Amino acid sequence: DEEHDRRVYISPLGEEQSKLLERKFYRICQGQVITGVQVETQGRRVMVPKAAVNSQVAWFGFKDLCDKPLGAGDYLAVANCFHTVFVSDIPKLSLQE
Repeated sequence: DEEHDRRVYISPLGEEQSKLLERKFYRICQGQVITGVQVETQGRRVMVPKAAVNSQVAWFGFKDLCDKPLGAGDYLAVANCFHTVFVSDIPKLSLQE
């Protein structure tokens, strides 16, 4: 059953898989989610679209992390703030990307 589904990678992309990922996120967050959180590093701010209120869990879309001018320091700051990071909408990439 879904509650005991321990997968950390859900594929292929689709509406059903997106809903499953979101349900997993809200279950881990116990339904208590805030938006607009920011992680500050090296004088810059990384926007966190959704995060748990009472635990270190964050949600990002692929474009939030990979279509912006972020560097290693930004990713380390996110990793230091959150022990679990959900990333949605990861596209199939080619070797040129």
